[in-house]
Amino acid sequence: MRLRDKFRFVRQNARKNGLRMFMTILATAMGCAFLILLASVGYGIQKTAKDKVLERGAVTEINIFGKKQTEGQGDPRMRDSDLAKLEKLEHVKVITKRNTIQNGLQVLIDGEKYGTQGIVIDPAAEKKAGMELAKGRFPERAGEVLVGSDFTKQMGPESKDTGYKGELVGKTIKLKITQQFADGVKEGEFSATIVGVLKAPAREWILDPNLYMGTDLLTQIEAFTKTPFGMMNDPMRKIDSENMKGTYSEVKVYVDTAENAKEVSRHIKDMGYYAHSPLDELEEIDKVFLFVKIGLVLVGAFAVLIASIGIFNTMTMAVTERSQEIGIMKAIGANPKTIRSVFLLESSFIGLFGAFIGVTAAYVIGFLANQLVPVIMRHFMGTGEMKGFVVSYIPLSLVLVSVSISVGVAILSGVRPAKRATEVDVLKALRRDI
Repeated sequence: MRLRDKFRFVRQNARKNGLRMFMTILATAMGCAFLILLASVGYGIQKTAKDKVLERGAVTEINIFGKKQTEGQGDPRMRDSDLAKLEKLEHVKVITKRNTIQNGLQVLIDGEKYGTQGIVIDPAAEKKAGMELAKGRFPERAGEVLVGSDFTKQMGPESKDTGYKGELVGKTIKLKITQQFADGVKEGEFSATIVGVLKAPAREWILDPNLYMGTDLLTQIEAFTKTPFGMMNDPMRKIDSENMKGTYSEVKVYVDTAENAKEVSRHIKDMGYYAHSPLDELEEIDKVFLFVKIGLVLVGAFAVLIASIGIFNTMTMAVTERSQEIGIMKAIGANPKTIRSVFLLESSFIGLFGAFIGVTAAYVIGFLANQLVPVIMRHFMGTGEMKGFVVSYIPLSLVLVSVSISVGVAILSGVRPAKRATEVDVLKALRRDI
């Protein structure tokens, strides 16, 4: 018997018992859809968590938090000598270093004062690391600075409006800083030119009102304040200026590819540094959700197993109803394997067609859930904007696993009825005596 004849045999039976076949396929589809949707919730929450981690930094970024101390001994601060060691590591693309001006800065623009935080950076390294500008260019000469996307959006101490409305790029500004000296408080003033505005942070609720300067302005500020990083003099505390020279409050290592980030991060930790990479969090998230997804798939698989009862019943009834046809097939010399394959083909058809309908339904329901659930939660629970929250995520691997389970269960459900079909007695079948 050719494969085409087998398909014709299956199609004839489907037409003859259309309602029963439809209900069996529907049960299989519901089981498959339930399996996918249940597991997709786990995948959705996992995707949301991983996306939030990636928003905080690229996967090629490794944060260094200082050196490990032995029994509380040693200086944890990062220095130029430490950066030199890290630069020698294989796969390291660039290292960025930052310091914060540890004193309040005032910016004077067109007669109005704005408060800001000064961040000392290496513009060339930041550019190579992937810092993006909304407009303008990176500093190339002394006295040139960058500003954050929200630099003048917040009201300054003496401003009468909600922010500066003019063009910032190309604007010459005055920076003012105060310091306590033995003969009283003095104010230092420095000139700078804004040459670029940074791109807004990926997360909307994060504001960036900072001013990013090079070491040239830091040198001027330190010369005025007589303290490292412009620190305010404190009569109650002695500042160890010499020990703070050449140290950095924030160090990031950028690796050439994501595949090498994990290895470099591990190597940095082995060198005695506190390091953290987004890949570390992603790995922990994957471990936790692996068990969650396995549990959800097992629960969903029970729905498919329940549907298998209907498949078994349908195939058993098919053997009983077509006993005469089976007898004729055996009488003209059909091999038992051929008869078995016909019924296994029919059960496979039920599983495959049911899985197709189930996958389609799961995608539709999952799409609607992603659109409606955040709206419902925001409306009734007051959760606020839930941008990026994924309720249901269906990867191709989940579809393949679900279809395999559905088709596999359907075939197994048809094994016993198919075997029974091969055991039909020819004479009894022809006499309709079964």
